[in-house]
Amino acid sequence: MKQYLNTEEPDRTVSQYRGTRMKQYLNKEERMKQYLNNEGETETVSQYRGRLKQYLNTENRLSSISIKRSEGNKAEEYLNKEERMKQYLNNEDRMKQYLNNEERMKQYLNNEERMKQYLNKEERRKQYLNNEERMKQYLNKEERMKQYLNKEERLKQYLNKRSE
Repeated sequence: MKQYLNTEEPDRTVSQYRGTRMKQYLNKEERMKQYLNNEGETETVSQYRGRLKQYLNTENRLSSISIKRSEGNKAEEYLNKEERMKQYLNNEDRMKQYLNNEERMKQYLNNEERMKQYLNKEERRKQYLNNEERMKQYLNKEERMKQYLNKEERLKQYLNKRSE
């Protein structure tokens, strides 16, 4: 036993060694059952080697499957990277939309500003019209003054005529 422990796997404990021996024993039992199931057919060395090769091939296939699985994981990671890139691009699109919204907001504010200016123009127009109205009133006052002066003038003329 020491020889086995020292040569093949020095890290193994005695219980692990016994466990592997038990497995080997069970494997021998399995082989005996198969041998008995074959009803007396003996297996030649070449047949045993063929079965061993098949077993190793299945082991190789299993390991290649696990490699393919790991490659599949890499493919999934790649797809995840693609997905993240799409999300990044979507985020860029959203940012562009956001900036467009900001642009529209600026335009809207500019429109509001223009509307205020327009309203200011309207206000000025109203004031202008009010000024015109006042001017008319002023002219009316002047007109009345003229009329008044005309009345005075007539009155003077009348008085002058009378005095003569």
